[in-house]
Amino acid sequence: MILAVDIGNSTVVMGLINNSELIASRKTVTDISELEVNYKEEIKTLLKSHSISESKIEGAIISSVVPLLTDILREAVCDIFKLEPITVNSESITGIDIITDNPSQLGSDRIADATAGINEYGAPLVIIDMGTATTVSVINPENQFLGGLILPGVRTSLNSLINNTSQLPRIKLGTPSERIIGTNTVSSIENGIVYGTAAQIDGLIQRISNELDFDPKIIATGGNAGAVIPYCKSKIIYDKNLLLKGLYIIYKNEKEEVKC
Repeated sequence: MILAVDIGNSTVVMGLINNSELIASRKTVTDISELEVNYKEEIKTLLKSHSISESKIEGAIISSVVPLLTDILREAVCDIFKLEPITVNSESITGIDIITDNPSQLGSDRIADATAGINEYGAPLVIIDMGTATTVSVINPENQFLGGLILPGVRTSLNSLINNTSQLPRIKLGTPSERIIGTNTVSSIENGIVYGTAAQIDGLIQRISNELDFDPKIIATGGNAGAVIPYCKSKIIYDKNLLLKGLYIIYKNEKEEVKC
């Protein structure tokens, strides 16, 4: 069993994976002011809540887009398990050829997504990861990572709208009404964000497809995907645990037990 940690811009997700099966997971808010001891408690709470002893963990892997937290989580893992975690980077990807202008700039989250996507569904693929930012990754039939898009995430757009207007109420991302035309301010915002993002995703898929000479599977993941993908008209496979699956595959490929 391993501990997989995904440090995103908004949340830190910790998962316990045994033989490729996600046993348990825990999510906490990303906070660069948090101390190592706080993240240690989060890890211990995850273990305790599922009656899993520390000795059952044989290794750990970290994907991070927040460099300030990478070492803090690494130290937390080292202190609890006395094992050095694998840290994902552009050299971690196996079986995929990154042919972007600057392969070293590819985020570890997109590397994990691509690894799991190819392993689980096979290339060619378009992977849409909807977090603080929405990233779109395109992989051709030869397992080459061609590039993609980065745009503001759903909640990022919603927060920007609310924070930069005087009269709009502060609302949470909710379920839109069946009719796209909102009849009050709240429903107008909810419909605008959800249906607007769904139309944006559909439009991007169409434009990407127009540039390709192959027909890719479309995979969606990320914390906001579940709220939007049901309202898209494109055929999209929703896999909420895609990134954690990718971390497990990378761990197995790079497995090398190193004591802290």
